[in-house]
Amino acid sequence: MAAYINAYSIITPEHRDAASLKQAILHVRIPERFAIAPEVYTGFRSDAELDVSYDETAVLAVTLVNDLAQRAGISSKDLRDIPVIIANSKGGVRSFERLFTAFMHSGDVDGSFASVPPYHAGSVLAGHFGITAPVISVQSACASGITALIAGTRMLERGYERVIVIAVESSSTGIMHAGFDALDVLTPETVMRPFAENRGGFIMSEGGAAVLLSREQQRAYAEVERIVEAADASHYIRFRADGSTIQNAMKRLAYSRNDIDAVIAHGTATENDIIEANAAHSVWGDVPVTGLKTYLGHSLGANALIEITACIDLAREGYIAHLPASLPVAHDIRANIITAPVRHEVRRFVKLAYGFGGCIALAGIRILNGAAD
Repeated sequence: MAAYINAYSIITPEHRDAASLKQAILHVRIPERFAIAPEVYTGFRSDAELDVSYDETAVLAVTLVNDLAQRAGISSKDLRDIPVIIANSKGGVRSFERLFTAFMHSGDVDGSFASVPPYHAGSVLAGHFGITAPVISVQSACASGITALIAGTRMLERGYERVIVIAVESSSTGIMHAGFDALDVLTPETVMRPFAENRGGFIMSEGGAAVLLSREQQRAYAEVERIVEAADASHYIRFRADGSTIQNAMKRLAYSRNDIDAVIAHGTATENDIIEANAAHSVWGDVPVTGLKTYLGHSLGANALIEITACIDLAREGYIAHLPASLPVAHDIRANIITAPVRHEVRRFVKLAYGFGGCIALAGIRILNGAAD
């Protein structure tokens, strides 16, 4: 069954909508902040009258749904009957770190663990908006955004007319930084360099995106045309070195080179960059390959959905996101990495996401005319 994106909303540390993020990408503006400021969360809580005990993931989710409903013209009454799929990679990490810090200082836990589990944000959404339709939480590490789209399309297949799909992440904390640093995947620098000769790892970021999936094509901005999931358990943080797993997943999308205009790679500025870029080259030849994390950082479970919505907004004006020209492409990458603005009709792009532990997900997104903002 066809699944159409009829509205979308984005929050990043420096942007509150896709249009603002689009301009940053087109003008190669590297972010100065990768974590959402505490005062911004405070403002979101105040605007939605949310309890201070709610984790920041729930605060982001409520803010995104409010914005999405306004953009899509969904009344509070109708909102109650729309299923929600919500994704994040870890749950309430900020809440956990506050509880852990209190325990280390006093030997006691000052508060409840209710805001820690991954389903917490979904529970808050259901209560805040009075949603009586299913609210489902999904986690597949950094592939969670596309996994949520898969779950959303299945809800449409079950007979629902509309589904809200959300991916949120608020886990730029000391505990998370220590964990990823131990895996040697973080860069100490202030710029991410995906596919570059001098890439050194990723910068953790935060944010979220929400889309309204519908059976209705009229006024739709894009179609979630094809989705593939795969697993690669050959290593806990890397693709299989020969690229065979990711190549097979790409082939399962059943697109020819002429079908697609770009591949939006995972692009975390790690050794995986070479494997995924060369896999795209092996399957689709000279297809443009690019990534957005230089402009976003890596917001883990939210990143794939943020990048999809940002690329839809770019494509509506005939652009493919490009990497900064100042980043030299690694010599052993055979793919056509885009380092300058490319403007032409964008009919379709493929978004790839990879989660530690072997979670692979790809989405083929077809661009439609949509409606003027």
